[in-house]
Amino acid sequence: MKVSLNWAQYYSNIDLKSISTDELLKKIGAQLGAVEEVTNWGARYEDVLVAKVVSCEKHPNADRLHVCLIDDGNANKKVARNPDGYVQVVCGAPNVREGMIVAWIPPGATVPATIDSDPFTLEARELRGKVSNG
Repeated sequence: MKVSLNWAQYYSNIDLKSISTDELLKKIGAQLGAVEEVTNWGARYEDVLVAKVVSCEKHPNADRLHVCLIDDGNANKKVARNPDGYVQVVCGAPNVREGMIVAWIPPGATVPATIDSDPFTLEARELRGKVSNG
């Protein structure tokens, strides 16, 4: 069974994050049984930001793409923004829509699924005539 430390913390009256990983594993092993694996997912997703889609239009030069403006609350200081402070992203998700809260991987961040094999770092680039930032 996989258990998130954040989930376990929700049900615990002890600050689990203040205990070292080794000590926590020892205590869990003594009470519940051996722990097979520990995966630190936090490091994998540290560059991913939460953003809100403020506008979403069909891409003028592609059937399955959308041109979206997103608001990340100015969390990423290195990305190009329009005069309103929004970031343009070209998106291929068929369910994307205005008002949606999304996970955004900005330029310069590594795609989490590629970290263990061949790390792929995103960059701002043009897709069918529109610049995509992530």
